[in-house]
Amino acid sequence: KRTILVLDVPQVHQCVVAFAQKLFGLAYGLNGVEVAGFNPSDHAPHRCLHRVVRGTLVALGVPDGRLRSLIDAECAAFLTAKQIKSIENWGVGPELVTIGTTRLG
Repeated sequence: KRTILVLDVPQVHQCVVAFAQKLFGLAYGLNGVEVAGFNPSDHAPHRCLHRVVRGTLVALGVPDGRLRSLIDAECAAFLTAKQIKSIENWGVGPELVTIGTTRLG
């Protein structure tokens, strides 16, 4: 069973999680996925890092840090991404996809 983590603001991750759960609601156990959503600025590192294993797909929304009011949120997303990428098992870690204007690398 695959796990998908959606890390973005509450309006986005709640909609994506609800859609994915409806989409995979009738899937068989072999094809099913577990979907969870968190806010990287608030509680993502504390509530989701224990769920990350190799093969986990993580979609991370990165705010536009060019706006002065979103600099803290961008830094929190960058920190969360670095923490997730540091988790490895036998040299293989989660698959991290960032969505936004800033390249995290």
